[in-house]
Amino acid sequence: FKAINDGFGHLVGDEILKAVVTKIQECIRQTDICFRYGGEEFLVLLNNANIANARLIAERIRMSIADLIIESEAATALALRVGHSLDRAGSDEQQAAFMRLATPIAKYWICKRQPGFVYEALECHGGAGYVEEGPMPKLFRQSPLNAIWEGSGNVIALDILRALSREPDSLEAIMAELQTPVGAHPYFDAHAEWLKDYFLPGKLHEGTARRFAQDMALALQAAALFNTVPGYVFEAFCAQRLDPTRKGFLYGDVNADVDQARLIERALAPMS
Repeated sequence: FKAINDGFGHLVGDEILKAVVTKIQECIRQTDICFRYGGEEFLVLLNNANIANARLIAERIRMSIADLIIESEAATALALRVGHSLDRAGSDEQQAAFMRLATPIAKYWICKRQPGFVYEALECHGGAGYVEEGPMPKLFRQSPLNAIWEGSGNVIALDILRALSREPDSLEAIMAELQTPVGAHPYFDAHAEWLKDYFLPGKLHEGTARRFAQDMALALQAAALFNTVPGYVFEAFCAQRLDPTRKGFLYGDVNADVDQARLIERALAPMS
């Protein structure tokens, strides 16, 4: 962007920066929508089964359903939070700074998580999810696309480092955002404290940028959930994604502290 500013002026550079951010925003939102669609397809089937079959299905896939709901809630909350900052960036410097760093972080993590999410939803369907008569195969083929378009993982990781080096106020805005949930859950507190290690001399570089993006995205998702959803959803996310003794990144391996029944009830509510 410096080269563009130098060659064509700051007005042109600003417009190009806005266009790039908008395009990345579209990727985040498209992925978030796919999370909702892919995850809720089999919830419709479960909801319409008779009592005996519903119990059998629920026993087999309840944990996967609950875990996918956690992921969908977190992706949606962070996508909307970044969108909110984009809406206010023109009149609020704090939101503009937040948007600059939160956008590539959210794009990196949410898009990376999509293929595994859709696969787990497909697996919950069984063989019916694999055949072309249903929507799941199309969703699965599309699921890696947003992680490739508008910047692959390495490109986005480098963009994160660029934002940190050129716009230090973006990190200040992010860290301020993470102060809101402090004290609400011990796993979040430990995760937020551990993030500070990245800023020790020599800790954050090209080789650690992806890990930083992952850890910062998890913290931002937790903060977004804390501000927008019932407490049990935030607590489930912390137990499932931030427990330092176990990171439940393989769907279906659900922490015993997660209230699965309430998560499923919340997901089914719009369908009733």
